[in-house]
Amino acid sequence: MDMMRKAAEMADEMISTVGWLLNRVSSTSKLYDISDAKGLTAEVSVPIRGDRPGEVVVLLGHSLRNFQARSLSESGAFEKGVRVLVVDTGPNIVYVRAHDEANS
Repeated sequence: MDMMRKAAEMADEMISTVGWLLNRVSSTSKLYDISDAKGLTAEVSVPIRGDRPGEVVVLLGHSLRNFQARSLSESGAFEKGVRVLVVDTGPNIVYVRAHDEANS
């Protein structure tokens, strides 16, 4: 009987620990949606050339996220490494403009 009580106490302690861990993870992590990138600065990782999309990297929370990107201007072209501003989002894509334009 004593052994069963100890086993039950250990099981209760394990359940409590798992519950604490799950609570900790859920309170410190957040899933970010593409719309959360709006208004943030991004860095071009794949060049954006006029009507051809490229890719940008955006820091959302504590993680870097890659998004397909298009220039707001059809003639807009951005080379790899250039900083841009995310001004709008769509399904699976962000729309960017030159970062300097945001400051003027």
